[in-house]
Amino acid sequence: MATETSLMLNAVIFDLDGTLTDCNLDLAKSRIAHSLAELTKTPYENIREKLEHIHYKFNIEGIYDRNIWWEHFDPSLSLEEKQGLTNAYWKYVIETTYIKPHAETLLKTLKEKGLTLILLTDYDGESFSKKERISLLPIISFFDLVVVAGDDTDETKPSVEPFTYILETLGLSPEEVLMVGDKPEVDLEGARTLGMKTLLLEGDYGNEWDCTVRDLSSVLTYIEAELNFRTHLH
Repeated sequence: MATETSLMLNAVIFDLDGTLTDCNLDLAKSRIAHSLAELTKTPYENIREKLEHIHYKFNIEGIYDRNIWWEHFDPSLSLEEKQGLTNAYWKYVIETTYIKPHAETLLKTLKEKGLTLILLTDYDGESFSKKERISLLPIISFFDLVVVAGDDTDETKPSVEPFTYILETLGLSPEEVLMVGDKPEVDLEGARTLGMKTLLLEGDYGNEWDCTVRDLSSVLTYIEAELNFRTHLH
């Protein structure tokens, strides 16, 4: 009779931003838009509309360095001005970041079931430390491995490199790993290419994927079905 640790699914990789955590991005974007409007002498409404477009587009394209974002509003901004905007942006994000409902219970339950847990997140660019942001999170202790793609690897998601790095580091095969993320094109494509199971947490980046769930409590339900668990979130 198979034990829980010898079942096909032995490890789960989680994305971070938008998957396990969230924040008040509207506040960050609003305050930065006001600062950009002042710096560039451009109406706030125009800046805010462009920022919404850039935020979505660059997150999908894997352009995470905020200093590069600001250049698209005014190439003549000084490095000091750009870095000031970047520091302010991440300050607002950090101050409003919260752990999503059921995240801690989900991680604790999976650890108790003997699953290996990995946090895989892309770096924030050279202008700000993602590892500094991660170190502030109370859920960090649940993970057996934390990988910041772009820092720990050359490539970020959706490249297969971060996933290959995880497999080689932990001695896992793709078939025994599930990847959970909220951005299908970014978080899940590379994992699926390697043959991993993938699960989309529906959010701002769409709900079109083979397997989707609406919230983190449903992630546990999905994993329990995979493993034939009979425990439930309370």
